[in-house]
Amino acid sequence: MDDVISNIIVISVTSAWAVTLPVLLARYFIPKARKAPSPISDAYAGAEPIPLKNAVVAALLSFVASRALLAVFGLFSGIIASDPGRLNIFNWIKWDADHYLGLADNWYVNEGDARFHIVFFPLYPALIRAFVLAFGFDARVVGIVVSNVCLIISAATMYKMAGEQYGERRGAAAARLFMLSPMTMFFSLPYSESLFFMLTVLAVYMARRRKFALALAFAALASASRLLGLLAAVGVFYEFIRDNRGFKARDYVKYALVTCLASAGFLSYLALNLAVTGDAFTFLAYQREHWSQQMGSLANTLRYTLQNAADYSDENIRLGTWIPQVAAIIVPVILLALTFRRVSPADGAYALLYIWFALSPTWLLSGARYISAMYPLYIMVASLPGGRKGEIVACCASAFLMFYMVHRFLSGGVM
Repeated sequence: MDDVISNIIVISVTSAWAVTLPVLLARYFIPKARKAPSPISDAYAGAEPIPLKNAVVAALLSFVASRALLAVFGLFSGIIASDPGRLNIFNWIKWDADHYLGLADNWYVNEGDARFHIVFFPLYPALIRAFVLAFGFDARVVGIVVSNVCLIISAATMYKMAGEQYGERRGAAAARLFMLSPMTMFFSLPYSESLFFMLTVLAVYMARRRKFALALAFAALASASRLLGLLAAVGVFYEFIRDNRGFKARDYVKYALVTCLASAGFLSYLALNLAVTGDAFTFLAYQREHWSQQMGSLANTLRYTLQNAADYSDENIRLGTWIPQVAAIIVPVILLALTFRRVSPADGAYALLYIWFALSPTWLLSGARYISAMYPLYIMVASLPGGRKGEIVACCASAFLMFYMVHRFLSGGVM
């Protein structure tokens, strides 16, 4: 790709992210700055709760429809590639899924190639391992079941949380868009995305319902499922300070200290590193030395992603990993810039930080998958103008992209 074009794209995207930063931080911390022209962003979940039955039924219907689409897309992919084996769900288990299943079977070790698996957080493989040890089930089956149960709960919680904050129609749209995510196959396979997403939205939802003990418990569990689970604290802390007129500095400090309880899961992960390897931060060394990953910048990630999307030697990886990752960086930033005054300050701040931390590693291959687990993404799309026609267009576009990503995934090009 021409350096001039690449630089223009990089500067435009990072500038769009940077412009939203001061406004979102002001709306997050300063009550007067939360005034916005849209009533959507001023809505509060203190409204009457949406009946749980409505949310569960909607989640189940969306689950059945979206998983049926996945099966159909797998069939079409098999026909295109003349590979009937793509209909076998066990052939969809690869990449990080194998590492999670290895942890479920053998737990963490400090020798051989398996020692590098310490970089994967423990909660998801621990759940699978518990069922395998208790009942003797196949770890692959347990992993699929756990992921899909978490997926359904995630959609139902998203329906309630977004519906009570933005209106039930938009809540339903956000839940449907989540189920139809182009990367939705990862939420049904032995990956930690479903568990991480479920725990995050449960933490935020409980905080909005003023059930802070539960909110902190779910947030702590989220931080034991992925490093990005620490960001669940963003939504919890906001609800502590939402009605903060008259607050003094010590009140912010008090609530910040309480919110730090959300890091308990992450601290347990550090303890696991220490117990297994003798160093609480071994995972950082392995990320850097084995996967060439350490914190970089959004601009740097976009720059090398654009270059690889243009000329990476393996066409399947270029089409399945690098080109989707370009979209995974650019589209959320554009959505954030378009909707940051329409979404809740907590959702906007979470998205702002999530985009930065998820997409800044020095060698990122799973950006599209990581962004698919950012819950405000679906709220931002659902909050765009256009009404029901716009929602239909968004769902159809998402379903089309789902087929593309399923085909590329089964062809070995999506990580």
